[in-house]
Amino acid sequence: MIFGNIPTDEAEGTLLAHSIRAGKRTIKKGTRLGADEIARLNAAGIKQVTAARVEAGDIAEQQAALATAEVLAGDGIEVQNPFTGRCNLHSGAPGLAIIDRARIDRLNLSGAGILVATVPPFTVVEPERNVATIKVIPYAVPEEQLNAALDSVRGVDGAIRISPFQPRAVGLVLTRFADMRESLVDKARVVLNGRLETFGSRIVGEERCAHDVDTVVAAIRRIETMKPDLILILGAASISDVADVVPAAMVRAGGQLRQVGIPVDPGNLMTLGTLDEVPIVGLPGCARSPRLNGIDLVLPRLLAGLEVTPQDLLSLGVGGLLSEVSERRQPRESAIAAQPGRKDERLDAVAAVVLAAGSSRRMGSENKLLAELSGKPVISHVVDATLASRVNQVIVVTGHQADRIRATLQGSEVQFVHNPHFPEGLSRSLHTGLGAVPTDVAGAIFCLGDMPLITAQVIDLLIEQFHAQGGEVICVPVIDGRRGNPVLWPRAFFSELLDLSGDAGARQLFARHADRVHEVEIDADAIVTDIDTPETLQAIRELLENGK
Repeated sequence: MIFGNIPTDEAEGTLLAHSIRAGKRTIKKGTRLGADEIARLNAAGIKQVTAARVEAGDIAEQQAALATAEVLAGDGIEVQNPFTGRCNLHSGAPGLAIIDRARIDRLNLSGAGILVATVPPFTVVEPERNVATIKVIPYAVPEEQLNAALDSVRGVDGAIRISPFQPRAVGLVLTRFADMRESLVDKARVVLNGRLETFGSRIVGEERCAHDVDTVVAAIRRIETMKPDLILILGAASISDVADVVPAAMVRAGGQLRQVGIPVDPGNLMTLGTLDEVPIVGLPGCARSPRLNGIDLVLPRLLAGLEVTPQDLLSLGVGGLLSEVSERRQPRESAIAAQPGRKDERLDAVAAVVLAAGSSRRMGSENKLLAELSGKPVISHVVDATLASRVNQVIVVTGHQADRIRATLQGSEVQFVHNPHFPEGLSRSLHTGLGAVPTDVAGAIFCLGDMPLITAQVIDLLIEQFHAQGGEVICVPVIDGRRGNPVLWPRAFFSELLDLSGDAGARQLFARHADRVHEVEIDADAIVTDIDTPETLQAIRELLENGK
């Protein structure tokens, strides 16, 4: 390849290195200059251009990027069309991104000008997620050099692949002390179930027992009869020694301990073992919380069918400091917490769950949540309203076109959780959202992502009535006798919400708990106005344009 300044009259067939204005038209970088472009350049008085001439034996950047992508791509990876010397690799299924770092490093160090950037190894990805991008720096690569670089990274498996999540039957043992409130055990179960549901797995058997070795051994043996693929044990007290209750019970039940303790904080006090080849995990106490902790680095691997070795666990140390836990607060954090108007996490707090996973089937090819409405996407209207309200946290549940939803809301102070089973109905998104709701809130308000007319004032009125009724009622907005959305649910109903299935949502619980439903009069059609079809979207556009 020849690169440099070339007289315009001699530049036909070269690739333009930099965009250039020629009269009223801009000729873009990377354009292969033909007779028309040469004529425009001459007419504009441009006598030379910076360009690249591809010679015999060179592979152009597009073809080089595509060839590299095809060598690197393994199971579950979809190769996208190359553009401007770049080719992206997308995930084709929900799972974990498995990256062969040695091969990626070898290619990046090859000197061929082919560079690969990937997501971190073991990143949880949803379908259509961009997991890697290949960029060819020069406009062309000598064929011999390209082949040598690619031969150095070929293998039986692709260097970048997806290990898909597999539905797992999970057995759960929860231990407790005599004076422990049952509600604390219930909350732990909700959080763990939410984590499992996110990856398509479920609890098939649960045992609650006293926190002593003999009782836990008996519980493990009862769970074992259910033939689970994974056994989780959450003890009432943290594991502090290899001879402590949970690891001792694992061994006495016939299991083998493989690792006690991991270099992750929070989450140090985790134990991994096997029982007749079934993984068995003694969970750290922080597993009761939906906040990121050690279990979130290990559980996805187990649910994707990967073997987790002691070496895997002990290699988590670099990057294993996940957060500054409350016991180690820094002065700056104390100052922030004391600022006037800051939302504190307390027992009367309310979290918002925005359901943004649907496929918009009735909208045709358009994703209604990304449709523009008064200058911004529909989903942004809903999220902005929740962020402006009195809720203490906003959780967005993604599903269909999750990457685009995340990109649209980039910069918003929200927590994303993904529902890989969104085609199975609204209940799956409810489960996923509940799994991320903090344990120290009184309730959760569920907002539909396709209701852009809902305002912060509507949400605040529901929260106000929720607290006025002691935080024990289901607050439902109504207008002219019609019930609408969003709906605020007390924590006491979370377990029943987790039992829902299909696409009916939570309204079936209204009849069951009619005495606990508190209707809140809202003088706004917004609570019954959602977007189902292109016609309803256009009607809402016209409504907003008319200032109504």
